Amino acid sequence: MAKPRGGSILGTIRSIYNSLTKSEQKVADVILAENEKIIYSTITDFSEICGVSDATVLRFCRSVGFKGYQSFKLELAIEIANIKNEGEQEEHSEITGEDSLEEIARKTINSNLFAINETMSLLDFKALDKAVDVIVHSRKISLFGAGLSQITAQDAVFKFMRLGLDVSAYANNHIQLMQASLLSSSDVAIGISFSGSTQDTFEILNAAKNTGAKIISITHHAKSPITKISDIVLIHGSKEGPLEGGLLSSKVSQLVIVDILFNSIFKRMSETANQNKELALKALSEKLR
Repeated sequence: MAKPRGGSILGTIRSIYNSLTKSEQKVADVILAENEKIIYSTITDFSEICGVSDATVLRFCRSVGFKGYQSFKLELAIEIANIKNEGEQEEHSEITGEDSLEEIARKTINSNLFAINETMSLLDFKALDKAVDVIVHSRKISLFGAGLSQITAQDAVFKFMRLGLDVSAYANNHIQLMQASLLSSSDVAIGISFSGSTQDTFEILNAAKNTGAKIISITHHAKSPITKISDIVLIHGSKEGPLEGGLLSSKVSQLVIVDILFNSIFKRMSETANQNKELALKALSEKLR
């Protein structure tokens, strides 16, 4: 079986981590921390390293998208070799009190670069093409998000509006809920959530789905509540743990998805988009002194 999402196995493991069972997470923890241990191990040896049964390791391999242990191990070995050859080995080291300013800067930048590269490896281009098509042909585009994801939603509004699209996003979740309930089958709702489990965002997207609107979700977790009710799912990378909400790496990768959508929509709308963009920029330029 081909690698999941046409790219990173390690990225896919991180994106579905929260949906794994506790015993499967033990397997994931070992692979993410010491992935080379699996390369030279039989399934029995590796299950002992992880402290789980052979059946759990096999179930984990299937959860990631492979039929069996051997095919998973082979593809992971190739990925690890490619990472080393390209000099892109991710840095798991956390910032400590002993770090110099230079080390803090290097670790911070590497974390953001890692998230961007992982976003590329996790992108489903068929889903991306569908998302662009839905957005271009929608009557109205509504974006929803809570906390820092709301900032990403506002960024998308500023970009899409310049293309002449009818797009909006509100910070207040009560207004978001009203906004979602007034959509129709001609509209699209875009939900942004790192975890994919934010209750307000889920409820708002569910309200939009009940109106017949198309649902697009932008999240790091491939198997989360909002992805289950979405028509299209766009997965982004991250260097953020489940309890580390707010890291810039997650924000950067969300913004990268928005930029990709913007550029793809611009290309699809071509001349009309260019004219609208010029009109918007001209209006703004008149505010400059």
